Amino acid sequence: MRLRRVAVLGGGPGGLYAARLIKLAYPACAVTVHEQGEPDTTFGFGVGLAAGTQRKLEAADPDSLHDLVAAGRRHDMTLDVHGDVVRVRNDRLVGIARTELLAILQRHAEKAGATLEFGSRRAVADLDADLVLVADGARSTTKAMAAAHATV
Repeated sequence: MRLRRVAVLGGGPGGLYAARLIKLAYPACAVTVHEQGEPDTTFGFGVGLAAGTQRKLEAADPDSLHDLVAAGRRHDMTLDVHGDVVRVRNDRLVGIARTELLAILQRHAEKAGATLEFGSRRAVADLDADLVLVADGARSTTKAMAAAHATV
């Protein structure tokens, strides 16, 4: 199957990163990310990139990883048990704010040639694509509707 058009529902980290990787693998393919929110609004606080995650990102896309690590901060963990606080040093753990993470992934998706569309909710039936990637989060209404139709 030759991919000509890919639609990604959801402009969070998974959708944006998948759009970039698809575009890098299939440069002639038109990849569009559909995100219902606005580009500078998000939910959540931050993301930690552990050493294993960084190794996988390095193998898949070193350019994106470089910018994520540069924007992040080394992050140690602390454990508080009944007032006794222990610091767990972790030289490879990098924490990055979700807003910065999304901004970097948006830039990299666009740099690869993906189109980002914000501010409108789309349904699978509305999309003209060879492949629709559903990345609209843990409370996905798209996946819930698909599951409901599959059990009918």
